[in-house]
Amino acid sequence: MALNLGRGTASYRLSKFAIEDYGNIGNALSNGTSVPGVVSFDVEWSGVVERASTSDTSNQFSLSLVRTGASVNWSGTSSLGSFASDAVTKVNFAQIAHETNGIFFGG
Repeated sequence: MALNLGRGTASYRLSKFAIEDYGNIGNALSNGTSVPGVVSFDVEWSGVVERASTSDTSNQFSLSLVRTGASVNWSGTSSLGSFASDAVTKVNFAQIAHETNGIFFGG
């Protein structure tokens, strides 16, 4: 994970993360049979749309957030098959943020 709140950018990459592939949502919700699988994805946040922040000293909480767009590239594989996004998917609403609370609260 890389985050630069000042620039309004972030990135997150996950490769070959082990999952259970249930084949369909009904089977997953009923905890049916599954096979091992792996997923990988890249998410890139950029394009500042709006900034906001709030702080509550009595509850030792602060939040700075940036509304951006995002791009997602995703793939998954199991013995049931493989799937990969055709192209990078553009997301028009995404947020990145920095929060502090408790002993990490700086006022």
